[in-house]
Amino acid sequence: MDKKIAAVAPRSVKCALIEYKCVILLHNHVPMSPFFENLAHFTHGMAFALFLLSAVFLRIFMREGRLAKFLFVEMVFWAFIQLKDFGYLIPGYWHNEYASNIHLSIDNWCVPITMLLFFEIVSPKWVTLRKAVLVVVPPVLLTLLYILVPSQEVFMAGII
Repeated sequence: MDKKIAAVAPRSVKCALIEYKCVILLHNHVPMSPFFENLAHFTHGMAFALFLLSAVFLRIFMREGRLAKFLFVEMVFWAFIQLKDFGYLIPGYWHNEYASNIHLSIDNWCVPITMLLFFEIVSPKWVTLRKAVLVVVPPVLLTLLYILVPSQEVFMAGII
């Protein structure tokens, strides 16, 4: 069974690379109508407001507890992710591959951060500071490495 998984894995990685290149190609060459572009920016703004107000609500009105703290950190993180996406309001931002790749690399932080919340929900007190650092640090380091060494190999290592 391990050989079967190993045989399929490279193909799935190749498919992910092809999908990524197609999305970037389409977005760079197919103009979005002003209505849909404005709608996309509006939804980013509403999502930012939702996550920020949820974090404020959790901080002020919820009783202190481990899960409430995890949820607060999650809401602040998602507010940061939405705030980061306001960079797309800058005209021609998508056409800058370096900046766009940094944005996508930061988006990859969502998986480990959200995973920690789910682990805390499923198995309370399982998440420790050590485990959280081990899960969160690799994508952050790969993003920082891409900022310092902007090569496609480093970026793809962070995506995969």
